[in-house]
Amino acid sequence: MFDNYAKKAKFDRSVSPHVLRHNFATMAAENGMSVFHLQKLLGHAEIATTRKYVQLSAESVAEQHARFSPLTNLLKK
Repeated sequence: MFDNYAKKAKFDRSVSPHVLRHNFATMAAENGMSVFHLQKLLGHAEIATTRKYVQLSAESVAEQHARFSPLTNLLKK
């Protein structure tokens, strides 16, 4: 059923509840949700399991580095 919807939406990959769960975890983390809240929502006993669900993009990591880098903040002053 999910694959049929994926074809209609012209996705180039298979879609399953598990894929949607991974996407939710990644998007929530990239939008600033605390990893501890995310762990609770996903029902994980171990934070390491939650970490496996979150696949941050290189762009997101670079953006956060630029935003929170102590050097960047010093240069702005």
